[in-house]
This record gives sequence, C-alpha cells and structure tokens, in this order.
Amino acid sequence: MNFGNTIGFKFLCFSLARILVAILCILPVGAMARDRVIFGRDGGDFAIPSGKEIASPDGKYKVYLRSNAPATSWAGKYVIENNQTKIVDDSIEMPTVLLFLRWTANSKSFVSIEHIANGSYGRVVYLRNHRWKSQEIAPPGNQMMKYSVTKLELGDNSAHLTFSVTYIKPNGYPINDKTCDIKVDIENGCLITTKWSPSSGEK
Repeated sequence: MNFGNTIGFKFLCFSLARILVAILCILPVGAMARDRVIFGRDGGDFAIPSGKEIASPDGKYKVYLRSNAPATSWAGKYVIENNQTKIVDDSIEMPTVLLFLRWTANSKSFVSIEHIANGSYGRVVYLRNHRWKSQEIAPPGNQMMKYSVTKLELGDNSAHLTFSVTYIKPNGYPINDKTCDIKVDIENGCLITTKWSPSSGEK
C-alpha cells in the first residue's frame, strides 16, 4: 500500500469526523431522534400559539388549539381535523398553556405537554373507535407536590414521561425531591408502569 495514500485517507477520515461532531453539537435537542425530547423544569421553552396547525406524519390529520378568548394562547380546545373528510373533533379541552405537541409515528395519537403553576404535566390524545379521546398524565399521590415533565420518549406503542417531583409542606416549604417515570399505552391511554426513584438532589 502506498504510504502517501494511507496518510491522505486517514486525514480525510479525521476531517470528516470533525465535521460530523460539529454538526451534532449544533443540532437542537430532539433533532437527532424524533422519539426522545428533553425539557427544562417548566416542560418547554415557549407556548404553542392558538391556531398553529401541526400535521400528522401521514398528512391525514392536523391539530391546533382554539382559544376560548381572543388574542390569547391558552384555555381552549384541541381541534383535530381529518384533511380527507374535513370532519372536525373539538371535544377535548385544553385548560392551560400548550408547551409542546408531537404526533406518534402511526398518526393515530399525539402527546402534549401542558403548563401548570410551577411545572407541567402530559396528555395522550388517541383515536379510539373513530373518536378522539384524552388521558392526562401526572405523578400519582395525595401529598402536596409540584412537578414538571423533563423527558419524553415515544415508542411504537407507548409514551414514557419522566417527571421531576418536589414534595412540599402546607406552608410551601420543599421537603423532598423524587423522579417519577410513567409509561403509558398510546393506543388507549392506559397506564403501563409507574416507577419512583430518588433524584440526584434529594434532600
């Protein structure tokens, strides 16, 4: 093998590798893998404005938020329209601020992240017997707590939501931090598993 050609080939590979690393470093979160998204403590950076249409992967459906009050981006309904039949379903309430929405690969359900005071929760909207149905996803329990979605992973048949949870006293003083992982069936909204674990900053 020619020594000069070997050096040249290695240099080319090294250069291509550096370019690839640079590209990966500037990609936004969620761009590398469609089924995994990382959030901040508030569950999202910006509210999705009312009227913004988000199409399903197969193009059959579109969904947007219709606000109950003019010139606002919160407290309204999900409007899901079949682009082929023009049938519209607006039966699902969205009572707060919509932070994030993503369709599943089969275009028969979507997962949203919605704002609450000091946090966020999830929702699975799915097509069942030709009707759109909804299931809110939040950490279970009767104790006072605040929580936020920090990670969402979408699989072929399930959604996995990770919550950062802080238990609080009646006076509002935080007393304990936990992580709650909830796995939900995206075809019927049913809970599959719930797993609690200490957070890295548990007091």
